[in-house]
Amino acid sequence: MKRQIIEEANRRLLGEQNEKLSKEEIDDIVSNVQGVVAVEVEPGDSIYSIVKKSREPNGLSFLDFMPYMNTHIKDPDKIYPGDVLFFMTDPTRMGFRTPEEVDDYLKSQHPDMFK
Repeated sequence: MKRQIIEEANRRLLGEQNEKLSKEEIDDIVSNVQGVVAVEVEPGDSIYSIVKKSREPNGLSFLDFMPYMNTHIKDPDKIYPGDVLFFMTDPTRMGFRTPEEVDDYLKSQHPDMFK
């Protein structure tokens, strides 16, 4: 606990502290944007490891990290335990990386749906 307090104080001094979101803010984003999942960063996590783990057979299959959905993160290379990241899920589980890839696939399978 003491180490965590010291690390957080150092991040503040260096201007690296990411904005903390309230539970209400997190719930609002998750409930109002279809397919968005909030992930709390654990010790040792990186954005790459979170996405990679999500794409394992029993994972949710996240799309790539989208900075515009995570404006509270000052530098994606500097995430810390307790930070909350938002990811879009790939509903097809076909390994798509962007929302545009998912949309293009869905349009090709169900062209009448998008008229």
